[in-house]
Amino acid sequence: MNSKKIITTILLSSMVIANLGLAQPVLANDLGSKSEIRKEENGNVTIITQNNKQIRKYSSTDSATTKSNSKITVDASFVDDKFSSEMTTIISLKGFIPSGRKIFALSKYRGVMRWPIKYMVDLKNNSLDSSVKIVDSVPKNTISTKEVNNTISYSIGGGIDTSNKASLNANYAVSKSISYVQPDYNTIQTNDTNSIASWNTEFAETRDGYNVNSWNIVYGNQMFMRSRYSGTSTTNFTPDYQLSSLITGGFSPNFGVVLTAPNGTKKSQIEISLKREINSYHIAWDTEWQGRNYPDSKIEETVKFELDWEKHTIRQIS
Repeated sequence: MNSKKIITTILLSSMVIANLGLAQPVLANDLGSKSEIRKEENGNVTIITQNNKQIRKYSSTDSATTKSNSKITVDASFVDDKFSSEMTTIISLKGFIPSGRKIFALSKYRGVMRWPIKYMVDLKNNSLDSSVKIVDSVPKNTISTKEVNNTISYSIGGGIDTSNKASLNANYAVSKSISYVQPDYNTIQTNDTNSIASWNTEFAETRDGYNVNSWNIVYGNQMFMRSRYSGTSTTNFTPDYQLSSLITGGFSPNFGVVLTAPNGTKKSQIEISLKREINSYHIAWDTEWQGRNYPDSKIEETVKFELDWEKHTIRQIS
């Protein structure tokens, strides 16, 4: 028989709590009042009591790896709240899409670097027996900062709030923090509907200020050119330490979505697409090096997960 360890923590609302991971304990609304957190030993179920109201959060995670070695981990927090008219699940999509960068010589004086100009992530909501909806998602709009931070928060009764900071609020029972880095790239939310949430993370410019449209009449596009007058076809590309990690390694997205479903919903599905768009940057020697950038190829892979709203689990199905 599995033994359970119950941990009870009493928190005052005047205290500052630390980030304990994806799910955050709630603080009471009123100064000096108490909130009780009780967690079972396996960590999958959290019982949260606030102002004599009690809810349960069930955590479930599954991962998938694609043929091109992209990986996606879906972490789902199912909120069982009898004070809400519907069920809520907060999902984080965390993964890795390899850059696919390659450098090769066409000759001693002509070289090519294939590099990722854009990463794309889509989450499609597929209802089965009830009307499941995407009601919120992060990040929103266009994010041009190197570090991206967001928080999705849930309050007893079904309230949802999002913030562009990795912060906690005393009014919320459950919080999930979303963060990642994107040096030299921008993230743009391209879809935000009840059925699909999508993001493009696109190359912006190098630390020297060059982009795909930069042009010099003599040297062409110098975006990834190391030197105008020296080097060979494979040594005259910008060294790795001066390039974004999204070019040299890959992109580690971390996006968040909130799903709601009518009470009594049994199952639904989500379909996650991971895409990468490649460009080819060419350098060629005449009396000096000249660079040019061209569109190259795209790759798209899709993984499906099933949400069991009754058993509070998520699993990969294809």
